[in-house]
Parts: sequence; C-alpha cells; structure tokens
Amino acid sequence: MSSDVAASTNPDDLSASAHLRIGKPDGKFEEVGGRRTYVAPAPDGSKAKTLIYLTDMFGVDLLNHQLLADTYARGGFHVLMPDILDGDSLPAEFINTAEPKLSIQEKMTVVEKGTNHATLMTTMDAFIASLRQDPTISKLGIIGTCWGGRHAILQARPETGITAVATLQPSFTAAGDWESVSIPTYIAFGSKDTIVPVSRTTAVSLFTGEDAGAKGPTSMLSLSVDGIIDVMEKKLDVEKEIRVFENQVHGFTHRGDWNSDYDRKAMDEAAEEVIAWFKKYLA
Repeated sequence: MSSDVAASTNPDDLSASAHLRIGKPDGKFEEVGGRRTYVAPAPDGSKAKTLIYLTDMFGVDLLNHQLLADTYARGGFHVLMPDILDGDSLPAEFINTAEPKLSIQEKMTVVEKGTNHATLMTTMDAFIASLRQDPTISKLGIIGTCWGGRHAILQARPETGITAVATLQPSFTAAGDWESVSIPTYIAFGSKDTIVPVSRTTAVSLFTGEDAGAKGPTSMLSLSVDGIIDVMEKKLDVEKEIRVFENQVHGFTHRGDWNSDYDRKAMDEAAEEVIAWFKKYLA
C-alpha cells in the first residue's frame, strides 16, 4: 500500500481548490438503466470495461465532472455517470464562493436526498443490476468523489458485481463502511481537507464555514484519514492503495485550478492513478 505524498497546491493559496472548468465535453446524456446518465464512451466504443462515476452533490451537470469522466474514458473505459439525485444538485456557484449558511442548507432538497443513504443504496443497487444484464459489459468498476465516494465504498463487495473501486476524498464515512470492503480499492485524500481531516474524527456539517460543526439536520460524523487507514491496513487480503496529496483540500481531484501548476499536477496524478488502477483490475 502506498502512503506517499504528492506535491501540489501552493500552501499559501488553498482557495485554488474551488474552480469551475471550461471546455466542451466529449460525452452526452442518455437514459441508462432507467436513469438520466452522462455517457463517455471508450475510444474503441467497447463497453467491456465499464466504470460508474458517482459525483459529489454538485451533480452530473457540473462540467468539471463531465470533463473528468471524459478523461477516464480516454483511458480505455466506457464511463457512466448516473444522476442518482434525480436532477437535484448544489448550485455550481457555491464551488467558488462562500459556502452557504446552515439556514440555507436546510432549504436545499439535495441535502435531504444526499443524506438519505438507504434510498440511495436502493437506487445504486437497481442501477448496477441493470448494467449486469448487459451482455456487452464484462467487468464493472466504480469511482466516487466526496459524497459519492461513500457510496462507492458501500458497493466494494464482490456480491454487488463490482470488480474494483476508486474513492476520492470519501466524505461522511464510518468505520463500518470500510470494514465491509473486500475488493481492490484505491483511495485519495488531500492533506488540507477539512471535511475528511487527516488525524481526527470530527463532526462537520455538509459544508464548511461558520456553521461547520453545528448540530442540525446536516451535521454528520466523518471518519478521519488516519481512521480509514487504520481499518484498511487490517485488511491484509484486500489489494489497496492510499494516497495523501500534500496541501490539497476537499474536492481537489475535480475542482482544482487548472491554471496552477501545483493543482494541475495533483489532478493529473490522481486521474492517472485511477486509470492505472482500473487497467490493472479490470483487465
């Protein structure tokens, strides 16, 4: 297991982790498994190696996610990014402005949906079951970032039909989520992540800011990086790689500043490592 640290964001400019990207996506939206899904096809058009990409609560319409799905597809995979929030999401402007106060969060229907894990598990199970009926798909992998990272981990068992997992800054996980992991798993964190802290378990709200840690509908417990590593290191029979990217904050893998050499290096390395992981285990 790797626990090395990647040089990336300038420590004096940690705000560089929250940027909207520009560009034109290669994929398109289709209905897959009865669900609106962003589809980024593999270069050869094959679905044999299919990746499910679960976004954070900014959802599938965020261009940053679409362009990252395209990157994974160019690595040789058929990538499906399902809208498991049913068209709901956080407004994109919250990426590069102050986080909303708790009183605003409480009015957002996406927060209620995003914390209803039982319903989301049922949604994911149904989506994966539909893919397993497709004879053109030989192997399935799953990628999740932030909130979607937890739901990727919850599928990290062979009986789900998933072969390997990559989870990026997985948020609001508990030790029990990790104890059930039994397939190859790649995990990436940022050393300056305030939602998934490196060295402590802390109560945080779904957003950071003046309301962080306040008790209320959006307060949840997030297992620290050290806590996750402690659970995973005991799994001697599970292939794993854990990477902590120095001076990167929450969401750096898709929300970093592409004009910053520091951020770009971290984003590129994380994407390359995810692609390499699935090339190895979906072969």
